[in-house]
Amino acid sequence: MHNLSGRRTNPNLVLCFHFLLKIVPMIFSGMSIYLGYDLFILGVTGEASLNLESKSVSGQLLNAAPGLFFAVGVLLASFPP
Repeated sequence: MHNLSGRRTNPNLVLCFHFLLKIVPMIFSGMSIYLGYDLFILGVTGEASLNLESKSVSGQLLNAAPGLFFAVGVLLASFPP
């Protein structure tokens, strides 16, 4: 019989997962920043509003450019609930 209690994890696999979990959010954030910048450069305008409410904090963003929503989305995604 094989002793499974002494089984070790592959350190290369752990290292790959570590870097993958660091790189994927950076790529997503970079793409969001680029898309927001692209909307800003193209001159996309419009009246947009965003209301956020929780038990302790509330906020309102009025007459914002659509590119600003990418920045707010990245900011909100960086804080866990």
